[in-house]
Amino acid sequence: MAAAVALGAEAIQIGTRFVACAESPVHTHYKQAIVDAQATGTLMLNTKSTPCIRALKTDFSRALHEAGVMGPETFQDIQDVYFGGNINAAPALAGQSAGLIHEVHSASQIVQVTVAHFHAITVRLGAMAAGANFS
Repeated sequence: MAAAVALGAEAIQIGTRFVACAESPVHTHYKQAIVDAQATGTLMLNTKSTPCIRALKTDFSRALHEAGVMGPETFQDIQDVYFGGNINAAPALAGQSAGLIHEVHSASQIVQVTVAHFHAITVRLGAMAAGANFS
């Protein structure tokens, strides 16, 4: 968050983090697939068309990645991913940040930790700037 704000952003998007939060209604298997994802655990799909999307690496998404295109039928069983826990029924959508998520937390914890890290980093940067006499 601090890096994004330093670059001029007014907000951050952490949808994947909230998909894997305790209050999220998605199936436990989907949450666990996000938690288990490595830093290279997602793929860009539909790269030869639009819209381009990112999903967890699964057998289903690997085939779509190789094809480079996908039609609307690709999502016909998306509810089975979210609520049935079958991460190979459709693309299991997740951002590249999935590799940074290592456990399920409550939404409140996610917000509190994100804001606390932001404040700690900005205080540290402010002290560094003051020490170097930056104005």
